[in-house]
Amino acid sequence: MSEPPDPGTVHVAEGLPQVCRTRPPLAGPEPAELHTAAPVLDPGDASAGGGRRAFSERYQFLEVLGEGGVSIVALALDKAVGRKVALKELKPAFADHPAIRRRFAREIEVNIYLEALEHPGILPVYDRGDHSDGRPWFTSRVVRGETLGETVRREGITRTGLARLVAAVREACLLADVAHRAGVLHRDLKPANIMISRTGAVYLIDWGLAGEDDLSVPCDPDAPRPASLGGGLTEPGVAIGTAAYASPEQWLGGGGGVAGDVFSLGGILYFVLTGRPPFPQDRRRGDPGAAAPPPRAINPDAPPALEAACLQAIRADPTARPSSAAELADALRRWLDAERGA
Repeated sequence: MSEPPDPGTVHVAEGLPQVCRTRPPLAGPEPAELHTAAPVLDPGDASAGGGRRAFSERYQFLEVLGEGGVSIVALALDKAVGRKVALKELKPAFADHPAIRRRFAREIEVNIYLEALEHPGILPVYDRGDHSDGRPWFTSRVVRGETLGETVRREGITRTGLARLVAAVREACLLADVAHRAGVLHRDLKPANIMISRTGAVYLIDWGLAGEDDLSVPCDPDAPRPASLGGGLTEPGVAIGTAAYASPEQWLGGGGGVAGDVFSLGGILYFVLTGRPPFPQDRRRGDPGAAAPPPRAINPDAPPALEAACLQAIRADPTARPSSAAELADALRRWLDAERGA
């Protein structure tokens, strides 16, 4: 199965200060695999709540910042407050695809849901709306940077740069743990969904496949628990996530829970250690539990302690993995402390 399109994966942080606090239930089937050439973003399209004139009077298009499989992000000027924002919308080709629209809308709702946690790695929504053809859009804070995947491809795997990459993976683990304790699973963690700003800040992006935790990790009783997010955008028996990083239980369509996200985080660590994902993108559903080669078999310079943490996280048996993303983060902290001579 090929990688599903990513309406949330773009080359700016999915930043989001919020205006709307409504959290309608979300549900629907998994979006089909669709790929199309990117049209030019037209921020002059009509939008709900004011039409073409109101939208174009507020937002001035500046340039395209990046795009995913089904969406585009542009730099725009919000003339109402005089600041530049990231304006994200679905490509026009997906205007008539309800499942894709629901996934995009879910990304917005999850960010709004998690925004109550006030964590710097989960950015809130500024504004949102719908074009006249039904395509949702939202604006967010612009964060210049690149994804973890882009960083590794640009810099390669070096001992001198490894600590910074591992620190970014650790931050992603801690961010995932924050979401888990608020009852939310990401379900599509991969290097393309970890954003690193030019100042080194780390963000988790693309929450379009997010689902509710099965409570295998108790939620923090002090964490805000707004209205339910409703069911996920998947159905029983439907594989979710990205083949190269999805846990066996996810790839068999059985969900995954916190252990599924931990597996994907282990896969991201594998990528940082080897420069490649633990599994091929054309991974067959018939044998999802096949073991990946040990990182040191690919990169003999990979630190043994990191290899051990990685291999534990990507074990086929969910009960054999770290019990939480925070536990994996702690293993990475211990290695980082040793590297720094702490």
